[in-house]
Order: sequence, then structure tokens, then C-alpha cells
Amino acid sequence: GPQRNETRRKLRPLFEAFAKKRAQNLTVFYLGLSESDLREIHLFLEEVWQNKLAAIFIGDVTNSLDDFLREWSIEKVSATVDDFLTASDDFSPSMDLVATNSARRVIQVADMGRDEKGELVSEPGKLLFLEIPEKDYQPISRAGNLLLVGDLQLQNLDRNPRDFLIGHRVTFPEIRGNVAVERDAFSAYLETIRKRLLNKRPQLLAIPSQPGAGASTALRWLACQIAYELNIPTLVLTTGGNIAFEAIERLHSLVGRSFVVVADPAEVPADDQMGIQSRCAPPRYPVLFLTSRRVFKDPGANEDMPFLKMTLSTREKIGLLERLDRFCPGTSLGRLYKSPTDSLFLLTLEAFGGENIRLEHFVKDLMIEATQSQRLLVAAIAFFSRYAHRPCSLDFLQIMTGKHADELENDLSQFDQLLLLSESEGWSCRHEELSRGILQYHLTETVASP
Repeated sequence: GPQRNETRRKLRPLFEAFAKKRAQNLTVFYLGLSESDLREIHLFLEEVWQNKLAAIFIGDVTNSLDDFLREWSIEKVSATVDDFLTASDDFSPSMDLVATNSARRVIQVADMGRDEKGELVSEPGKLLFLEIPEKDYQPISRAGNLLLVGDLQLQNLDRNPRDFLIGHRVTFPEIRGNVAVERDAFSAYLETIRKRLLNKRPQLLAIPSQPGAGASTALRWLACQIAYELNIPTLVLTTGGNIAFEAIERLHSLVGRSFVVVADPAEVPADDQMGIQSRCAPPRYPVLFLTSRRVFKDPGANEDMPFLKMTLSTREKIGLLERLDRFCPGTSLGRLYKSPTDSLFLLTLEAFGGENIRLEHFVKDLMIEATQSQRLLVAAIAFFSRYAHRPCSLDFLQIMTGKHADELENDLSQFDQLLLLSESEGWSCRHEELSRGILQYHLTETVASP
């Protein structure tokens, strides 16, 4: 992070000067927070110990580092960069008179392993950890985006909103700039979150959403509303593991009250989310985890967390078309107003004809959940739509599979209104571009590179 780079920039010439003056091979490690850092350091430690050299580790103590320090019996002293530089100056012999305890201890450790003539002695090299704490926001920023009231960097759009409207993930300035359409279900989600935050313990809320219904946009919209309207600190994770958990620890110590952590499954896998949540349970952090889960069928009435459908209400559809008119001049709105579809994905597809839209990934997300027999059915319907230009009848599907009509209806129901459309004459693919993606995935089990 920026703070650690600045520490390295300031301290490196001082240690180089000190090593030269003492004729001492001084090994200095600047620790990060990843497990790979510790693995690399383990490789060096045996050499350091064997050659009786001094090693000084500089960083910020975290839970993952505590075990490492105990394992190797590494002594720990604390300092700040400025205090250490003031005391160290150029490591002159007279510096002991003004040195802080931490700086003096560094010199003592660096001198271990050699006698007064500079010859190696039998005593093993001494290991020291010099703790230079980072500011809380530095490790938090490594884990994701921290949204707080007063953050002015989100006021201006950071790109052409057309990028979002043709299928790319929404940015926070676009949320703040009202580029994304507020779905009808969002207000219910926000009210549920507000109530749950009164219960100061670790909790989980998951938005049930159809694939392609805009769950990622919903999570980011809610994050902005929670942070800027409800004035609740909100961390939007972009990674998991120890980095994410340390950020949550720091955020809890920083704010001392309830806060929200948003984890999009597209960025933080479900297993990672579960691990982070379980680690927050023993200390009972007052954190509300907000995520989404993919659901093909409406799970039933839920007033707190209603099902986020792919189909738009009349108000939502008008809102989308207004934004297309504002941010994408030249789009044929008349055709879209007359379009029979209310699907968010298909309206976007019709507006831009597949331009830069991650259509193949949308198809893959649906097909990967299907059985082999379901994939065959969907591919057959896509083939009829693309090359025969007519619906695929149930009679043909029965002959092909040997299944009864009700079994076929059950197999195809999870794709209805998403990839397929049930018509009086049979089943059709919902869009020509979808038929291409379906056939490609069925034949190769791969998707085109974006």
C-alpha cells in the first residue's frame, strides 16, 4: 500500500548507510499482509540464522503476523516512521545519546553476530520486528471501497455512463449520479437493513436474484444509500481472506458502532464470505453482511427481501429508457417502447445489438447450473430458432428425449423468460444473440473472450 511504500522509501537509505558503516550485512524485510510474504520470509530465515546475520522486519503487526513472530521467537518493538528517523539521523556513533528505545534496540540487534573487529561470532543472528503501524484506512482500502459521509471523490462521473448501460458493472459515481435505475424492491431492502442494524451482532442478508436482474447494481446502490443517507460506515469488499477480515477489525475499532460489509459473489466467493463471517462471530462485531444469491425461480413471498426479477415494472422500464435517451443519444427508443419484452437484459440487448454485452457469460451462468439433458433441450430450441426460424415443438422434444410433456415443461421452466420463451406452438429462444451463445457453450463448454 502507499503507506508501506513511503516507509520503505524513507528507511532504506538509512539502513544502507548503517550497514556500510558497520561493515555489516544487515537484512531488512518490509512485510506486507499476504501469506505469500510470510512464505518467502521463511525461506530467508534459515540462511539468516545459519550465517549469524542480523535481520530486521519492518511492518504492521496483524493477527497473521503474531503467530509468525512467536514461531521464530522474534522480538518486537514499536516506533513511528518520523520518531525513528529523528532518532536515527545517519546512524552516527553519538546517536545513542538521543535515540529512542526502539531505534537503540535496532542498532543493538544489527551489531549482534559480529565482534568489535567485524568478525562473525558463534552467537546466531538476532531477529527483531520493528512495528511501524499503518493508518487504519490503509489496510481497509486494500480490502475494498470504504464509503463514508463527506467523501467528495464520488461526486463526478468517472467515465461515460454508456459503459454501464451496455453491460459493464456500475461504478459508485454512477450510483451517486443517478445513472442506475432504482428498482421497486430496493426500498424494501433498505428498510430491512435499517431495522437489522438495530440488532448489534453479526448478521447476514442475501438478496435473492435472477441471473441478469442486476444484483451487483443493487448491492452498490444499497451501499451508497446506507453510507450517505443512513450515515452508516459501509465497506464494499473486493477481496476476501485475511485482508478482508483485518479491514473489518480495523473498521470496528475505528467507528465503534454498527457498520455494513457488502460482498458481491462476483468478487468475493461464497466460501470466502462464510469464512469471514465465522471469524466475526466470536468477537460479536456489530456487522451486517450484505450479499446476493442466484435464484432461478421466485422462492415465495418475502416482504423483507423480495425476489429481484429480471423483468421490469412499467416505471422501471420507463426509467431505463429515459437513461438510454440521456446517456446514449442515437438509440432507437421508439422500437424499445414498442418491444414486448420487459426484461432488463433483453431490452439492453435490443438497444445495442450485443455490443460489448457479456452475453456469453450470461448464458454460461445459466447453462452451468443445468443438467446434461437440460442443456441438450435448450440447445435444440436454440438451433430451431437460429436456423429453422420457428419454435421447437414439444412433440419433437418428446421424440428426441423420450420424456413426457410434463417432464419437459419442468426441465425447461427454469430457463423460461431468461433464455427461452414458451409459446403456443412450442419453445423459442428469446433473442437471436442468445441462440448463438447457447450453441457455442453447448458445443464447446466455453465462452468467447471478452
